[in-house]
Amino acid sequence: MKVNAKYDQWQHEIVNNFAGRLSIRMTEGHADIALARRDLEGQSLEISSTTQAVTFITTVQQCKRKVKAWGPEVEVFRHGHMALSRHRYQFAADWLFVDQIDQEWAALNDVLDRK
Repeated sequence: MKVNAKYDQWQHEIVNNFAGRLSIRMTEGHADIALARRDLEGQSLEISSTTQAVTFITTVQQCKRKVKAWGPEVEVFRHGHMALSRHRYQFAADWLFVDQIDQEWAALNDVLDRK
């Protein structure tokens, strides 16, 4: 009986620790994705100088590199969220759900495709 209680306690602690770390990284990742999207949206295709052209191309290329790096991380967010759901984790009221990240991710990729 004591062994089961200790096991349950450890599992609870591990799930809570994982949820805390995942929540922090998901929030940071969402902010990074949103910032990149806003940066891209701020770039105009109407370029009147060489400096604007270089800035535009640099911003788009940087965003493409970031998207390559963020893709696997967004997938980790999805799997982590599913794992917490399977463990019946009680999400806090301020929890950033993976659907919100998916929406921002899709918006970023859409803007990047158009640029």
